[in-house]
Amino acid sequence: MPIARGTSQYFPVLIWNDGQGPASFKLKGTGAASGYTVSFFDHRAGKSVTDAVRKGTFSTGTVAPGAAFALRMVVKVSATAAGSGSFVVTASSTAGTPKDVVKGVVRAT
Repeated sequence: MPIARGTSQYFPVLIWNDGQGPASFKLKGTGAASGYTVSFFDHRAGKSVTDAVRKGTFSTGTVAPGAAFALRMVVKVSATAAGSGSFVVTASSTAGTPKDVVKGVVRAT
């Protein structure tokens, strides 16, 4: 995804519960690359949860089967950012199912 230097772009991060029962998920996300800053916001509450996501301590709370929890990931690209940056978000179910990992790559333009 290209982002102009000196601007920011938001990306939705959806955590779906594909299980048969309610579950909660812990999230861990990377914070930055050279010239890039990443912030995370709880979509429903509209507040920053960046510190907890970076530490891997953020919990979605209970998510019903077939439902999703939404975060906004905001990537800010400095005027002097490197050509690209990559970011990883890992979701771990408290039920112990395998982790899901998503990697995004952003190009500065």
